[in-house]
Amino acid sequence: MTLNRIERNIFARGLFAMLMVSCALVGVVWVVKAFQGLDIIASKGQSVLLFLYVTSLAIPILLAAVLPIGLLIATIYTINSLNNDSELVIINASGASPWTVYKPFILLATLTAIFVGLISFLVGPSTLRDLRTQKAAISADVISVVARAGQFSKISKNITFHIANRAPGGTLEGIVVKDEREKDVSFLYFARRGSIVKNNGEAYLILENGEIHRKDLEKGNVSIINFNSYAFDLSSFTGSATKFNFRPSEMTMWELFNPDPNNYFYQKTPGKFTAELHERFSSVLYPFMFVMIVLSFAGQARSTRQTYGHAILTAALISCGLRALGFSMHSLSKSSSIGIIMVYIIPLSGIFFASLSLISDKQLRLPKAISLKISDMTSQISKLSVRIQLAYHKFIRQNLRGSS
Repeated sequence: MTLNRIERNIFARGLFAMLMVSCALVGVVWVVKAFQGLDIIASKGQSVLLFLYVTSLAIPILLAAVLPIGLLIATIYTINSLNNDSELVIINASGASPWTVYKPFILLATLTAIFVGLISFLVGPSTLRDLRTQKAAISADVISVVARAGQFSKISKNITFHIANRAPGGTLEGIVVKDEREKDVSFLYFARRGSIVKNNGEAYLILENGEIHRKDLEKGNVSIINFNSYAFDLSSFTGSATKFNFRPSEMTMWELFNPDPNNYFYQKTPGKFTAELHERFSSVLYPFMFVMIVLSFAGQARSTRQTYGHAILTAALISCGLRALGFSMHSLSKSSSIGIIMVYIIPLSGIFFASLSLISDKQLRLPKAISLKISDMTSQISKLSVRIQLAYHKFIRQNLRGSS
């Protein structure tokens, strides 16, 4: 697809706006996720570099979710900027085809769809799988790296460890483990010594020469079991890193098409595998839907800025509404074939009707009654905003006078 000078200018402005918005959104979400993962450093004793690496593994999936939204905002921003600067009027007056404006955004939607598809089909599952593996490895290193001699370390919500001494060679001495994961029973493990053993991506704490105190929380009875050797599963803290415990979002396309019948999640909720597969395919349609809807409502100059603002607001509301409906159909597709069909029908319907508008060169408009109601609502919101600002300034002036 070749672009002339005007089209390249529009494409560059739209691309820059999309990258800025997407980076800002990803940055905000990543910071929130990073704060949630600070326990990797605070309680699990890992390095800052490992912390940054683990938290950054979620960025590709965040990009796949954020890029279509960034494209929608960038399209609205660029179109509105072109209209406010009278560039749309000049383009139309010069005799250029409306597709001079449409083509750059369609190309931008195509590139976004390709990028989202690459992440959804290839990069995303790989990084999520790596994230699961890293979490399992961190959990396996909790005892040997983090637990300080003479201190109680709460590894998870219901698991507490205590180690009296860490001998050379990685041997742990004087081990106490409190396990309260079961509702009606609690366990206390005592062992003279122990060590960490890793096998096929799973990690175990091997306890030697100890006792298990099993307490019935309802009756208060305690039973004691002596053992020479006992393996305590550490991988259960975050889930095993083996292939049998990968979630649908961490599966490759081939694994979703041919799920392993021994997979724990497939045995429990097989519908999630089908829903995940169709969600990945349908996700590449939304960049086209967003762009087409915005262009069909606001791709050409309007006579007044007020009607143009209504057109942009309507396009944004319809786009967000259809995307929200798509999310609900994704949930429905886990248990219903109707949901699977609707996952595709929703974005394809938006693309189809918006394309008809662009091809016929007739911009979509809301019915006059609805447009008037939106205008009234906008006016009321503006008046309320002015009143709040006046009240705020009056409050500030009164406080300044009182303090003086």
